[in-house]
Amino acid sequence: MGLMIINVGSKNPTKVGAVEEVMKDYFPDAVVQGIEVDSGVSCQPKSIGETMHGADRRARLAFQDCNLSIGLESGMIRAARTKTGYLITLFCSIFDGQGFYVGMSSGFEVPQDVIDMVLKDHTIDISDALHLAKYTEEKRIGYGKGFIHVLTKGRVSRQDLVVQAVQMAMLQIENKHWYPSPP
Repeated sequence: MGLMIINVGSKNPTKVGAVEEVMKDYFPDAVVQGIEVDSGVSCQPKSIGETMHGADRRARLAFQDCNLSIGLESGMIRAARTKTGYLITLFCSIFDGQGFYVGMSSGFEVPQDVIDMVLKDHTIDISDALHLAKYTEEKRIGYGKGFIHVLTKGRVSRQDLVVQAVQMAMLQIENKHWYPSPP
């Protein structure tokens, strides 16, 4: 096999950096590059289905002159027994030209007023709502360490969550004998 090219369906440096971090373990000489694509979902996905669709679409559209493409999409998922009714998580979809391999990060809650803002105004995402509610001065907190970094007092970053989601998808590629036919 020649040079491994991996496209990420985003130019967000946190996402691209996390993919590079994971892929160096699998393909040390891989070239990882971000490509801006349209997720085809709302600015703040509000279900597992919508979030997964956004990740799949990003991966499929980023599959251009490469070996693998990766779509990453953050979204709200309904979760019983949570204080707000939602967890924020990140889905990863890896496309190899024939099928998808998927993974997900751990989930966490954001404050209720942020969830309420996003549910009321469909033109804003979690990052916008966090800024508007004055939880952060950063307008695009998802392009840095993320709000999870604030909530965990620096213990976990957004990049950590992206790494986790990519690793969970890669386990299917690494163990193809257990996952023979991607959907």
